[in-house]
Amino acid sequence: MRSRLLLSSLALLFLVASPLLAEDKAPDFNLRTPEGKRLNLKSLLAEGPVLLDFWATWCKPCVKAMPKIQKIYDTYKDRGLTVVGVNEDGPRGQSKVKPFLRARKLTFPIVLDLDSGVAKRMGATAYPTTLLLDTDGSVVYRQAGFIKGQENDIIEAIEQDRETLGNIRVACRSQEMILGLIESERQGGARVPLPMANRSLYVGKSDW
Repeated sequence: MRSRLLLSSLALLFLVASPLLAEDKAPDFNLRTPEGKRLNLKSLLAEGPVLLDFWATWCKPCVKAMPKIQKIYDTYKDRGLTVVGVNEDGPRGQSKVKPFLRARKLTFPIVLDLDSGVAKRMGATAYPTTLLLDTDGSVVYRQAGFIKGQENDIIEAIEQDRETLGNIRVACRSQEMILGLIESERQGGARVPLPMANRSLYVGKSDW
């Protein structure tokens, strides 16, 4: 009996602590920033993949992870990835958020999940929880908790997703070229290939 309970506990620990691929899709949200601006997840996903980090000022692993998330933001912000920190301090703790961000020079977008409703809907039961969302909202990477070095797992997941989107982009551009040639032939015109855009591998749905 004791060994069975131990195995069950170890299995649960593995599920909580280990990164995993999820087939579910993230529900939409419309949350306020500390400055009063509204951020809508659906709108963000229209621009490219989104990295969500659920955190709180009182969470020590969150505090350790924040500089790493900032570095990821600095690296990928101009390459199509949106990084958003979802704060879980609640109504009583929201006044601590802006001083916390200023003191640590954190510049990536932050939203306030005052009733923890978004965290619950996304299964973020431990802090920090980091989710990488593909452009259709699919959760392609999930990490609960943070220890030194785990930021490399996040970066690897971003690069893998980036490669996948790059392949989709190439396929779409190739299809556009073929359709352009067919249309040109149909109209009796010269074969003029459509230019292939030399852009970031991250593309939003509007670019497809």
